[in-house]
Amino acid sequence: MLNRELNLEFSIADSAEVGAHEFIITLYNEDGVVVFVSDKLILNIIAPPDPTPIIPTLPLLEYVQLRFLIGEATYTRNGVSITDPEGLAPFIDSAYDRTMVPLRIIAEALDADVSWVEETRTVVITKDAVVLQLPIDAPLPNNMGMPAIVNDRTFVPLAYISIKLRAQVRWDGDAKAVYVTDQSSINQ
Repeated sequence: MLNRELNLEFSIADSAEVGAHEFIITLYNEDGVVVFVSDKLILNIIAPPDPTPIIPTLPLLEYVQLRFLIGEATYTRNGVSITDPEGLAPFIDSAYDRTMVPLRIIAEALDADVSWVEETRTVVITKDAVVLQLPIDAPLPNNMGMPAIVNDRTFVPLAYISIKLRAQVRWDGDAKAVYVTDQSSINQ
């Protein structure tokens, strides 16, 4: 995981009460996607505020941020455009109303390993302690879709894979875009 420091400068109002004050810092990028959430911070005011600014140093975790557009073979990872070498694009599976993406693209983007079990036609996705076994053409739990072979490539429901690999998913219906934010790791 890549770590940096984030330096913040803020002032305490003259009316601030003496005692412990809890807060969390959340930063968003220009697309409104969360890029940083601090742990719970406690600021203990032990005397009336001093006009000198407080400058805390916090660890900053960089997240993997993905954007997929329905019908577009190019997606972005942390703002960098990447085009599927075979030109395959995400699509909506009308039977389940789920966004389907090429398995390798989402797995590699989230730093997961993929293997194939030919005997059972099962895709195995592994990341850290998470192991997903997805038989082709078998419905997933909770009506989350079904892995399928399309043009000799395995497509999987984006939301199911992302959530199981501990990423957050957000749908923008106006832009027909899906945003995935993975805060568990970054491989750079």
